[in-house]
Amino acid sequence: MTTDQTVIGRAEWVTLEGLSLPPMLARIDSGAKTSSLHAYDIEEFEKGDGEMWVRFKTHPKPLDAHGSISCEAEVIDQRTIKSSNGHKETRYVVESLARMGDEVRAVKFTLSNRKSMRFRILIGRQALSRFDYLIDVAKRATLGVPEEELTSISSEDAVSSHS
Repeated sequence: MTTDQTVIGRAEWVTLEGLSLPPMLARIDSGAKTSSLHAYDIEEFEKGDGEMWVRFKTHPKPLDAHGSISCEAEVIDQRTIKSSNGHKETRYVVESLARMGDEVRAVKFTLSNRKSMRFRILIGRQALSRFDYLIDVAKRATLGVPEEELTSISSEDAVSSHS
């Protein structure tokens, strides 16, 4: 079978441009319905004419606990999410422009503390349906490593150290 679709791996670099976050290696998970972003110290506040917003912190790099970044985003929704282990949690939903490779799409993310997870961001099937990619779970970082990451570590490390 021949296709013109780009093949991505089980982990790809994603930049959340709408939240001004640096590139993060994301877990591509077609088994998860929603996408999730690592967030902690989440505070709800009102902005403008009664719009609900959240202020939160995130650690974009799993191995850098001191590299905290503060973000603000409008709350799009609140959802009760059931994790793979059956635990239910109500989460805020925010939206951000997400860049994977050359494609940029608006993607909704639930905010969750992913401190114990290997990946600070998870891209679920709702978001994946917005991109025109095929997934090959035997591959990683097929879309390349962002320039910012290449200056700090070798591309081999950028792909293999987070798998």
